[in-house]
Amino acid sequence: MNRIIVLIIGVFFYQNSFSQDNSIYRKLSPAEYRNDLSILTTSLKESLMELYMYQDSVTFEKKINDLNSRTDSITIKDFYTEIKKLFAPIGSDHLKVFFQKEVESDNVKAKPIFPLEVRFLNEKVYCFYNYQDNDIENGDQIISVNGNKMTDAVHTILGLTNSGGFIQDSKNWIFESLGFLEKYYLFIDTSQTFNVEYIKKGENNIKTISLKGKKREELEKESNSSKYYTFHNNNFPNPYGLKIENGVAILNIEQFYENISEKKFNEFYEKSFKEIESQHVKYLIIDVRRNMGGWQRHGYNLMEYFIPKEFSPIESVWFKSNSFSFLKYTNMTKKDLNLNKLEKSGRFYKQKCFNWLTESTFKPKEKYFYTGKVFVLTNEGTSSAACFFTNAINTFNDSVVFVGRESEAVSAGASSGFMPILTLPNSKLNIRLALAYFIAVSKPNLPYGRGLIPDFIIEKDLSGEDKETDFTMKLINQERKK
Repeated sequence: MNRIIVLIIGVFFYQNSFSQDNSIYRKLSPAEYRNDLSILTTSLKESLMELYMYQDSVTFEKKINDLNSRTDSITIKDFYTEIKKLFAPIGSDHLKVFFQKEVESDNVKAKPIFPLEVRFLNEKVYCFYNYQDNDIENGDQIISVNGNKMTDAVHTILGLTNSGGFIQDSKNWIFESLGFLEKYYLFIDTSQTFNVEYIKKGENNIKTISLKGKKREELEKESNSSKYYTFHNNNFPNPYGLKIENGVAILNIEQFYENISEKKFNEFYEKSFKEIESQHVKYLIIDVRRNMGGWQRHGYNLMEYFIPKEFSPIESVWFKSNSFSFLKYTNMTKKDLNLNKLEKSGRFYKQKCFNWLTESTFKPKEKYFYTGKVFVLTNEGTSSAACFFTNAINTFNDSVVFVGRESEAVSAGASSGFMPILTLPNSKLNIRLALAYFIAVSKPNLPYGRGLIPDFIIEKDLSGEDKETDFTMKLINQERKK
C-alpha cells in the first residue's frame, strides 16, 4: 500500500539480456517453467505476509502441484496466465506479474486491439466509447465478439485480476481507459478484425457489424482528448489542485507522488487552506478517486489541516524474514533492503528505518486549520497510500462523509514498502513483490479484508458524468437548508 521507500529501480533489470526471442509464444520446457515456478513459490513464501490471509495453504499448494505435474511445454503467454490465476485470490494488491517493456511493446502494444471501450453493468457489457465511426454508440449492448460471449470474457478477465483482500468491485477498474482491451487481446482473442453482435439502445434485435482493430497508440490519442477520460482531471491538469466555487472547495490530489518533495506538497496545502480560510469556505471536497498512492506522509500532512486531534496512523511494519534467497534474481541487494536493520520481534521482524512512521504523531495545524464540513470522494482508483489516507480519516474524524465506491486495497493493512522486481530466469517474466506489511491504526470491527466502504455508494453508469461530485453537491445543498 505505502510506497514510502519504493526502490523499484532498474525495473527492467534483465531486459538487455533478453533480446534473442521476445515472443510471448516462445515455448518453455517443463524443466524451465518448473524452475521459474520454484523460484516464484519460494519468493512468495519468504516475503508475502498475505499469502495465506485470504486463501488457505492447501488451495495454494494444489495449484502449484498441478502446474508442476504438467509434462508438456508451455508458452510464456500461457505461463503468464497461470501466474495471474495464482495471484488473483492471494489478495495482495501490490503483487504483480508483467512482461518486460520491450516484450510488451512488440507483443501487445503494437498489435491492433478491440476498438470499443466497454463497461460491465448488471451482468451485461455495454459500449462506453467507440474509437471508430460506425453504428455502435454509447449504451449499446455488446453480446459477442468473434463468437465469444462478452459476459463470459469479462468474467474470465476479472478472475485473472488482482485486488486487495476480498475486494471484488475494485477489479472493475480494468474497464477504465484501455486496460480491459489489452487484457481481452491477451486472454480472449488475438484477432485483428472483430465480428460483433450487439443490440442498439432501446431496441431488442441483435445486429452484426465487422470492426477492424486499432493500435493502442492510436486509441490513446483519442482517449486522452475524450470527454469520458478522467473527467475530473479536466479541471485539475496538475498532480494536485484547488478549485473554489459557490462556497465549496474541491481539493484534488491525483497522487501522493514520491518524486514531489514533502516541502512542495506542504506549500500547496498551506496555500490552499489559506485561500479556503480567506474565502470563508464551509464545505470542502477532497477527491482521491484516481489516487494510486505514493508517499504516505503526504496524506497525513494534509490531514493535519482538518483532523482536530493528534493522531498516529501506523501501528507497525512487519517483515516475514530477515533474509531473502531470491534477491539474486531481483534489482535489489541486501544493502538496498537495509537487512542489517531487521530485528526479530515475535514471529516476524521489524525494521528501524520505519520508526519515523510507526512512532510519528501528527498534530492539528495552528494556522489555517479548517473547521468546516469535509467530504471525501473515493473509488476503485483509490489505492496504496491513498487507502491508508482514507482509513486514517475514517479512524480519527467521525464527521467526515465518504462518497463513491470501495477503495482498491485493504484499508487496515497491506504489503508494500520495499518492492523489488524479481525476473524469472527462463520466462523473463517480471514479478513485483512487496516485502513490508503495514498495519494501520483502524476503527474496531472493520470488515475483514475490505477497503474503505463509503457512507454513500454511487453506482457506475454509462453517462461518463461526475456522479460522485454531483451527489456530494446535493448533500451540501441539503446541509445549507438546515
